[in-house]
Amino acid sequence: MFCAVLKVATLGWLAYFSLIGVALLLAAGIEGAVLRLRHVDLADLRGPGRRVVGRLATICGTLSSALLLVGLLVYAASSLWASALFRPYPQWQVASDVEARYMQALTACVATTPEVSYVSLQQVPGSFEDGSADTVMLGVTLVEQYTAESALRLAFPLRTLNVHADSFATLHEPAPNVQFSCTRLPQGVEFAAAY
Repeated sequence: MFCAVLKVATLGWLAYFSLIGVALLLAAGIEGAVLRLRHVDLADLRGPGRRVVGRLATICGTLSSALLLVGLLVYAASSLWASALFRPYPQWQVASDVEARYMQALTACVATTPEVSYVSLQQVPGSFEDGSADTVMLGVTLVEQYTAESALRLAFPLRTLNVHADSFATLHEPAPNVQFSCTRLPQGVEFAAAY
């Protein structure tokens, strides 16, 4: 439910967000139970038992509320610390650079053949993996078929282009040296990346 409310669309973090939702639900349930215990009708109890149950309910309610507040504050602080507001993620810069170069070369390739309507994409840089834990958790993606197709539709709004990605590749270097080739085919053009 926590995932549905926030509309989480990330890869690696999805399981962690749902676990946080379960933890919040559990903490709220405990707090609600303790609050309910605090409102037990103590008129049925007589003597010292009444005072003990009342004090115990008050202590448990205060403690659970304080623990829930501390847990939420720790979660908020760690989320902010891990966010891109306070911490640089060079993986996104690599992804941005590669995607910009790819789209620029793809647009130039399609522009040289104004009569073709079919574009075949080979060895599309689809993901980035440099072995670091941050990259795995970020789930860095680069170019998808729909992003290439959208870029071409924006660049050539009057042309009807059929774009098909035949193969994808994973980059493994922080600063990849990607080369591009544009080959004319009988039915269209083939754009390929070489790593």
